[in-house]
Amino acid sequence: MPKSIIVEIEPEVLKWLRESSGWKIEEVAKRVNTIAEAVVEFESGKKSPTLKQLKILSASFKRPLASFFLSKLKEEKPLPKDYRFLPNKKGIFDKKTILAIRKARRLQKISKKEMEKNETIQPPKNIIECC
Repeated sequence: MPKSIIVEIEPEVLKWLRESSGWKIEEVAKRVNTIAEAVVEFESGKKSPTLKQLKILSASFKRPLASFFLSKLKEEKPLPKDYRFLPNKKGIFDKKTILAIRKARRLQKISKKEMEKNETIQPPKNIIECC
């Protein structure tokens, strides 16, 4: 029987990846076939996940496997305000919406860089930064 490879990662990076992808601890535990307490231990640094578990989380969070090996958190804009609810209620985006926002921001960033590289097309001066 092959032995599992234990991988040392920064616990706060794992927590950030989970939260920024819209996953709850219980959902992560179910996905990697473990208990919620083990996930809490991963995020506190008391225990380390296996490479197989990281691959599962990478696919689930829709993040590259390499992102789990970051030494510090990546700067990221906060999610926009959810206007679908009454002002005194806080809306929480679901996983699909969070992924769509991440993809849109990535495309905005790529488009902006391409427009800046191409001297014949200038980006509009009054462009609204979204999300």
